Amino acid sequence: MVEFSRAGVKFSPNGIELDGYLYRPAGSGPHPCVVMSHGLGALKDMSIDASAERFAAAGFACLLYDHRNFGPSGGEVRQEIDPWDQVKDMRGAITFAQTLDGIAPERVALWGTSYSGGEAIVVGAVDRRVKAVIAQVPFISGSRTLERMFPVALFPAVLQHVYADKLARGRGAAPACQPISPEGSEGNEWAKRAGAGTLYRNEITVQTVDHTLYFEPIDFIHRVAPTPLLMIVATRDTRAPLDLQLEAFGKAREPKELVWLEGGHYDPYEVNHDKASNAAIDFLMRRV
Repeated sequence: MVEFSRAGVKFSPNGIELDGYLYRPAGSGPHPCVVMSHGLGALKDMSIDASAERFAAAGFACLLYDHRNFGPSGGEVRQEIDPWDQVKDMRGAITFAQTLDGIAPERVALWGTSYSGGEAIVVGAVDRRVKAVIAQVPFISGSRTLERMFPVALFPAVLQHVYADKLARGRGAAPACQPISPEGSEGNEWAKRAGAGTLYRNEITVQTVDHTLYFEPIDFIHRVAPTPLLMIVATRDTRAPLDLQLEAFGKAREPKELVWLEGGHYDPYEVNHDKASNAAIDFLMRRV
């Protein structure tokens, strides 16, 4: 293990200023770099900064940033996720990392978790600058995940709510929002712990649901190869359904690796953080 430093950075890959941290190992480098971002509505100070510290201490620079429209990053509409905008920003973050002094531009890896784990799969499939991809408890299919979240009989009402909000916004109304996680749920309890003292808000716009419906990382995963892929999955994950993750891993081509962790979707950030970080570091050491 080596010492590291952390500095705040801002960069604007697509005209929107993103707020981030740059972790640098000791020494002048050039160092390999891991581009990192969080999942649905979560911020860089919510547990994954601890992962960046572990990677930096192992000798990897890390560029960790908040998505547009969230936390201290710029962008409008606030609390709205368009995964394709986030995919473009992730590619812009790779470019920004490559321009930094002390970073080896040909040794940039991606680390994404949950929603951004799916985005890392998509970027890894289309951007050959990426040296390796780590997708932790990744989001795999928008349509199939949302269909499981709502009873079949209620799904038409969900869509009507989305369409009514589109019409209202078209007439000048403010964007409607809904909770990311309901009170008392596994996700809400984790966010209360991890998000304490941050700018985290337990809400996303209703249009985020519509944008998510056509986000299908599973359709891209076979194209990640020949870039090495590591998937870290949790045995009791229901937030990003485990069976979809395993189906996607089956579609991925070699080289690919699968690591199992006991527990649910949020355990890699807490009780299984060491195991998840150690698995990622081992993979990075061999592949980047």
